[in-house]
Amino acid sequence: MKKIAILFAILILASLACQLPSRAAPTEQPAVPVSTEAAGEAESVLATAAAELRASGKVSVTLTETQLTSYIAQRIAAQPDSPIQDPQVILQNGEIEITGKAKVGILSANASIILEPYADNGNLRVNIREAKFGSVPVPDATIESLSQTLNQNLNDLITIQGEKFYLETIAIADGTLTLSGTLQK
Repeated sequence: MKKIAILFAILILASLACQLPSRAAPTEQPAVPVSTEAAGEAESVLATAAAELRASGKVSVTLTETQLTSYIAQRIAAQPDSPIQDPQVILQNGEIEITGKAKVGILSANASIILEPYADNGNLRVNIREAKFGSVPVPDATIESLSQTLNQNLNDLITIQGEKFYLETIAIADGTLTLSGTLQK
């Protein structure tokens, strides 16, 4: 594992030092707008969903790219030492693409990760389809390790006042993310 990390670091350094172009020109997507209003909307949607879930035992919540991007940007801005800046969240075709400027030690580059979330026996799980630091793909072994870590920690994120949220469906299309589920008692 250490050899892979060293090889990955060498590839990144070589790419940065030689200014190697990526194999394919990146497709530029329009920037998702970031605003305090959209971040507030996301917080409101989540608060309303939590109240609905506690009251009825079930909920369906929908968030937009703008709400998620703004919410995440606001959280990152509150952490001045964050290695990620200028996050963007794209929701299309069953995938979540998160991009931003990443800094690892003295290296900085655009970074991206494409997640395929799914429901597995009521649990939120993700498959990392692709991750890049600059134009360099993150090695498969690192992606697998990151996927395992994410999936182990996702259950803690979907509890409401200590009660487990049972995820029934997740849908991602046309700039929206919709989660539906029930509260397990």
